[in-house]
Amino acid sequence: PPFRSQLAAGTARDRSRREQLRARFGQVGAYTDDAGLFLVLATELVAPDGVVAMVQPWSLLSARDAAEVRDRVLADAELVGLWAHTGSPF
Repeated sequence: PPFRSQLAAGTARDRSRREQLRARFGQVGAYTDDAGLFLVLATELVAPDGVVAMVQPWSLLSARDAAEVRDRVLADAELVGLWAHTGSPF
């Protein structure tokens, strides 16, 4: 998914985009990375018994504004695995 941190001026959403995302996804925190929204969408679209695997930013696991994403994903899907890299994998 696209990694569009809301802390960087070049990738921060404007008001119009925030309103569009809230209309589609509900409560989206001001600092929620777009990657998390792609994960929500994937869990909505995956076939029954399907699998979703995505690289996500660390903020998805702990950031306050990612709480809604975490709640929605866990309501729609079962987490069966998680790999966390603490270095620079690329």
